[in-house]
Amino acid sequence: MIVDAAVSNERGQLLAAKGTELDERRIKLLLSWGVVEVSVQGAGGATLEEIDERLAVSHDLRRLSAEIDARFSGAEGHPFLRELRRVVKQIALEEHEREAGGGG
Repeated sequence: MIVDAAVSNERGQLLAAKGTELDERRIKLLLSWGVVEVSVQGAGGATLEEIDERLAVSHDLRRLSAEIDARFSGAEGHPFLRELRRVVKQIALEEHEREAGGGG
């Protein structure tokens, strides 16, 4: 994910400039500052519910979806973590589709 608008803390200090890639370290930093929502580029993709429907088509994909949900257990009410879970599921689905397409 790429930050679409600068993120600052309550004192106005810049935590992530527009264009910053959100890696695990940066996400942890933002969470530690109490940031719960970040505007990201291309966030208009499929909804979590739409992705879950696509993951429900096979036993292996349902199992993968359940494993991802377990990792995010307890974070359902947290908008940032809900979006992160959506992105992780989208990437997993795309990876599965790429491998199923014969690319390996």
